[in-house]
Amino acid sequence: MKDNQYLIPGAIVVAGFLIAGAVFMSSGGSYTIPTANEVAPTEEATLPTPVEAAEVAGVDKDEFEACFDSGKYADEVTKDVSDAIAAGGTGTPYSVLITKSGNQYPISGALPYTTVKAIIEAALAGEEEALASLDAQAGGSVGDMAPVTAEDHIRGSLDADIIIVEYSDFECPFCARFHPTMGQIVNEYDGKVAWVYRQFPLEQIHAKARPLAEGSECVAELGGNDAFWAYTDYVFGG
Repeated sequence: MKDNQYLIPGAIVVAGFLIAGAVFMSSGGSYTIPTANEVAPTEEATLPTPVEAAEVAGVDKDEFEACFDSGKYADEVTKDVSDAIAAGGTGTPYSVLITKSGNQYPISGALPYTTVKAIIEAALAGEEEALASLDAQAGGSVGDMAPVTAEDHIRGSLDADIIIVEYSDFECPFCARFHPTMGQIVNEYDGKVAWVYRQFPLEQIHAKARPLAEGSECVAELGGNDAFWAYTDYVFGG
Protein backbone atom coordinates (compact mmCIF):
# COMPACT_ATOMS: atom_id res chain seq x y z
CA MET A 1 0.00 0.00 0.00
CA LYS A 2 1.34 3.47 -0.87
CA ASP A 3 2.18 6.09 1.74
CA ASN A 4 -0.55 8.63 2.47
CA GLN A 5 1.60 11.44 1.06
CA TYR A 6 0.86 10.09 -2.42
CA LEU A 7 -2.91 9.75 -2.10
CA ILE A 8 -3.88 13.41 -2.36
CA PRO A 9 -1.55 14.26 -5.28
CA GLY A 10 -2.74 11.10 -7.02
CA ALA A 11 -6.38 12.10 -6.64
CA ILE A 12 -5.62 15.55 -8.01
CA VAL A 13 -3.85 14.11 -11.01
CA VAL A 14 -6.65 11.62 -11.68
CA ALA A 15 -9.23 14.42 -11.53
CA GLY A 16 -7.10 16.42 -13.94
CA PHE A 17 -6.93 13.49 -16.36
CA LEU A 18 -10.70 13.00 -16.25
CA ILE A 19 -11.42 16.68 -16.86
CA ALA A 20 -8.91 16.81 -19.69
CA GLY A 21 -10.37 13.61 -21.11
CA ALA A 22 -13.84 15.12 -21.16
CA VAL A 23 -12.58 18.23 -22.91
CA PHE A 24 -10.58 16.10 -25.35
CA MET A 25 -13.54 13.92 -26.26
CA SER A 26 -15.85 16.89 -26.75
CA SER A 27 -13.38 18.78 -28.92
CA GLY A 28 -12.43 15.84 -31.16
CA GLY A 29 -8.70 15.73 -30.49
CA SER A 30 -7.66 12.97 -32.86
CA TYR A 31 -8.40 11.22 -36.15
CA THR A 32 -9.71 7.67 -35.94
CA ILE A 33 -8.96 4.89 -38.37
CA PRO A 34 -11.90 4.65 -40.79
CA THR A 35 -13.53 1.30 -41.45
CA ALA A 36 -13.35 -0.28 -44.89
CA ASN A 37 -16.76 1.07 -45.97
CA GLU A 38 -16.58 4.41 -44.22
CA VAL A 39 -16.26 7.64 -46.17
CA ALA A 40 -14.01 9.58 -43.86
CA PRO A 41 -13.84 13.38 -43.77
CA THR A 42 -10.65 15.13 -44.72
CA GLU A 43 -9.21 18.58 -44.16
CA GLU A 44 -7.24 20.73 -46.53
CA ALA A 45 -3.72 21.18 -45.28
CA THR A 46 -0.91 23.33 -46.60
CA LEU A 47 2.02 20.98 -46.41
CA PRO A 48 5.48 20.99 -47.95
CA THR A 49 6.37 18.24 -50.38
CA PRO A 50 8.81 15.58 -49.17
CA VAL A 51 11.51 17.14 -51.36
CA GLU A 52 10.93 20.61 -49.93
CA ALA A 53 11.10 19.31 -46.37
CA ALA A 54 14.22 17.28 -47.15
CA GLU A 55 15.98 20.35 -48.51
CA VAL A 56 15.15 22.27 -45.33
CA ALA A 57 16.57 19.36 -43.34
CA GLY A 58 19.83 19.81 -45.23
CA VAL A 59 20.13 16.58 -47.21
CA ASP A 60 21.27 16.38 -50.81
CA LYS A 61 18.29 16.73 -53.15
CA ASP A 62 19.49 14.21 -55.74
CA GLU A 63 20.33 11.60 -53.12
CA PHE A 64 16.98 12.16 -51.44
CA GLU A 65 15.02 11.80 -54.66
CA ALA A 66 16.86 8.58 -55.51
CA CYS A 67 16.01 7.15 -52.09
CA PHE A 68 12.41 8.38 -52.17
CA ASP A 69 11.70 7.18 -55.72
CA SER A 70 13.02 3.72 -54.86
CA GLY A 71 10.24 3.21 -52.30
CA LYS A 72 12.73 1.45 -50.07
CA TYR A 73 11.02 2.55 -46.86
CA ALA A 74 7.46 1.57 -47.77
CA ASP A 75 7.70 -1.66 -45.77
CA GLU A 76 9.25 0.15 -42.81
CA VAL A 77 6.34 2.59 -42.65
CA THR A 78 3.83 -0.27 -42.96
CA LYS A 79 5.61 -2.03 -40.09
CA ASP A 80 5.21 1.07 -37.90
CA VAL A 81 1.50 1.24 -38.74
CA SER A 82 1.04 -2.40 -37.75
CA ASP A 83 2.94 -1.74 -34.54
CA ALA A 84 0.73 1.27 -33.76
CA ILE A 85 -2.43 -0.80 -34.15
CA ALA A 86 -0.98 -3.68 -32.12
CA ALA A 87 -0.09 -1.19 -29.38
CA GLY A 88 -3.72 -0.07 -29.19
CA GLY A 89 -3.75 2.92 -31.50
CA THR A 90 -7.09 3.64 -33.16
CA GLY A 91 -6.29 7.18 -34.30
CA THR A 92 -3.64 9.86 -34.35
CA PRO A 93 -1.81 11.00 -32.42
CA TYR A 94 -1.52 7.93 -30.22
CA SER A 95 1.27 7.85 -27.65
CA VAL A 96 2.60 5.44 -25.07
CA LEU A 97 4.37 6.57 -21.92
CA ILE A 98 7.04 4.15 -20.69
CA THR A 99 8.39 4.53 -17.16
CA LYS A 100 11.88 3.63 -16.00
CA SER A 101 10.47 0.43 -14.51
CA GLY A 102 9.04 -0.53 -17.91
CA ASN A 103 5.36 0.11 -17.19
CA GLN A 104 3.41 1.39 -20.19
CA TYR A 105 0.45 3.77 -20.28
CA PRO A 106 -1.59 4.95 -23.30
CA ILE A 107 -2.10 8.63 -24.13
CA SER A 108 -4.73 9.23 -26.81
CA GLY A 109 -5.10 12.42 -28.77
CA ALA A 110 -3.54 15.86 -28.78
CA LEU A 111 -3.71 16.50 -25.06
CA PRO A 112 -2.81 20.05 -23.98
CA TYR A 113 0.56 20.88 -22.46
CA THR A 114 -0.79 21.23 -18.91
CA THR A 115 -2.31 17.76 -19.02
CA VAL A 116 0.82 16.15 -20.46
CA LYS A 117 2.87 17.92 -17.79
CA ALA A 118 0.60 16.51 -15.08
CA ILE A 119 1.06 13.04 -16.53
CA ILE A 120 4.85 13.48 -16.56
CA GLU A 121 4.87 14.70 -12.96
CA ALA A 122 2.78 11.69 -11.90
CA ALA A 123 5.18 9.34 -13.69
CA LEU A 124 8.27 10.94 -12.14
CA ALA A 125 6.66 10.73 -8.68
CA GLY A 126 5.78 7.07 -9.14
CA GLU A 127 2.03 7.70 -9.07
CA GLU A 128 1.11 4.39 -10.66
CA GLU A 129 -2.53 4.60 -9.54
CA ALA A 130 -2.95 7.97 -11.20
CA LEU A 131 -1.28 6.79 -14.38
CA ALA A 132 -3.55 3.76 -14.49
CA SER A 133 -6.46 6.14 -15.13
CA LEU A 134 -4.99 6.69 -18.58
CA ASP A 135 -6.09 3.17 -19.53
CA ALA A 136 -9.71 4.14 -19.07
CA GLN A 137 -9.29 7.46 -20.84
CA ALA A 138 -7.64 5.80 -23.84
CA GLY A 139 -10.18 3.02 -24.00
CA GLY A 140 -7.86 0.21 -22.99
CA SER A 141 -4.34 -0.71 -22.00
CA VAL A 142 -1.25 -0.75 -24.20
CA GLY A 143 -1.02 -3.80 -26.42
CA ASP A 144 1.97 -5.62 -27.86
CA MET A 145 4.29 -2.74 -28.72
CA ALA A 146 7.73 -3.05 -30.32
CA PRO A 147 10.48 -2.16 -27.81
CA VAL A 148 12.28 1.15 -28.10
CA THR A 149 15.81 0.79 -29.46
CA ALA A 150 18.62 2.96 -30.79
CA GLU A 151 17.13 2.42 -34.26
CA ASP A 152 14.13 4.58 -33.34
CA HIS A 153 13.85 8.28 -34.12
CA ILE A 154 14.48 9.69 -30.66
CA ARG A 155 14.75 13.19 -29.26
CA GLY A 156 16.53 12.74 -25.97
CA SER A 157 18.25 9.76 -24.39
CA LEU A 158 17.29 6.10 -24.23
CA ASP A 159 18.34 6.34 -20.57
CA ALA A 160 15.70 8.97 -19.77
CA ASP A 161 13.40 8.36 -16.79
CA ILE A 162 10.39 8.52 -19.11
CA ILE A 163 10.07 7.71 -22.79
CA ILE A 164 7.01 8.78 -24.76
CA VAL A 165 6.50 6.92 -28.03
CA GLU A 166 4.25 8.87 -30.39
CA TYR A 167 2.57 7.22 -33.37
CA SER A 168 1.88 10.12 -35.69
CA ASP A 169 0.57 11.19 -39.10
CA PHE A 170 2.28 14.05 -40.94
CA GLU A 171 -1.03 15.28 -42.39
CA CYS A 172 -3.03 15.09 -39.16
CA PRO A 173 -3.84 18.58 -37.78
CA PHE A 174 -4.13 17.19 -34.26
CA CYS A 175 -0.63 15.73 -34.60
CA ALA A 176 0.58 19.17 -35.69
CA ARG A 177 -1.05 20.62 -32.57
CA PHE A 178 0.59 17.99 -30.34
CA HIS A 179 4.06 18.33 -31.88
CA PRO A 180 5.07 21.62 -30.18
CA THR A 181 3.62 20.34 -26.91
CA MET A 182 5.97 17.37 -26.97
CA GLY A 183 8.87 19.60 -27.98
CA GLN A 184 8.19 21.83 -24.99
CA ILE A 185 7.95 18.84 -22.66
CA VAL A 186 11.28 17.39 -23.80
CA ASN A 187 13.00 20.77 -23.48
CA GLU A 188 11.56 21.49 -20.05
CA TYR A 189 12.40 18.07 -18.63
CA ASP A 190 15.91 18.17 -20.02
CA GLY A 191 17.33 14.66 -19.83
CA LYS A 192 14.36 13.20 -17.93
CA VAL A 193 11.94 12.74 -20.83
CA ALA A 194 12.71 11.33 -24.27
CA TRP A 195 10.41 11.43 -27.29
CA VAL A 196 10.25 8.67 -29.91
CA TYR A 197 8.50 9.26 -33.24
CA ARG A 198 6.94 6.37 -35.13
CA GLN A 199 4.92 6.47 -38.35
CA PHE A 200 1.12 6.10 -38.35
CA PRO A 201 -0.17 7.58 -41.65
CA LEU A 202 -3.94 7.23 -42.03
CA GLU A 203 -3.90 6.83 -45.78
CA GLN A 204 -7.66 6.56 -46.24
CA ILE A 205 -8.10 10.17 -45.16
CA HIS A 206 -4.62 11.66 -45.63
CA ALA A 207 -3.16 11.11 -49.08
CA LYS A 208 0.00 13.10 -48.30
CA ALA A 209 0.82 11.33 -45.06
CA ARG A 210 2.56 8.22 -46.39
CA PRO A 211 4.82 10.03 -48.91
CA LEU A 212 5.90 12.40 -46.14
CA ALA A 213 6.49 9.44 -43.82
CA GLU A 214 8.62 7.58 -46.35
CA GLY A 215 10.46 10.81 -47.10
CA SER A 216 11.31 11.25 -43.43
CA GLU A 217 12.91 7.82 -43.37
CA CYS A 218 15.09 8.73 -46.35
CA VAL A 219 16.12 11.92 -44.59
CA ALA A 220 17.06 9.92 -41.50
CA GLU A 221 19.20 7.62 -43.64
CA LEU A 222 20.96 10.46 -45.44
CA GLY A 223 21.24 13.06 -42.68
CA GLY A 224 20.88 11.22 -39.41
CA ASN A 225 18.68 11.83 -36.38
CA ASP A 226 19.04 15.62 -36.35
CA ALA A 227 17.98 15.85 -39.99
CA PHE A 228 14.97 13.64 -39.31
CA TRP A 229 13.77 15.96 -36.54
CA ALA A 230 14.45 19.06 -38.65
CA TYR A 231 12.27 17.53 -41.38
CA THR A 232 9.56 16.63 -38.91
CA ASP A 233 9.56 20.06 -37.26
CA TYR A 234 9.29 21.73 -40.65
CA VAL A 235 6.39 19.58 -41.86
CA PHE A 236 4.49 20.29 -38.66
CA GLY A 237 5.17 24.00 -38.99
CA GLY A 238 7.75 24.24 -36.25
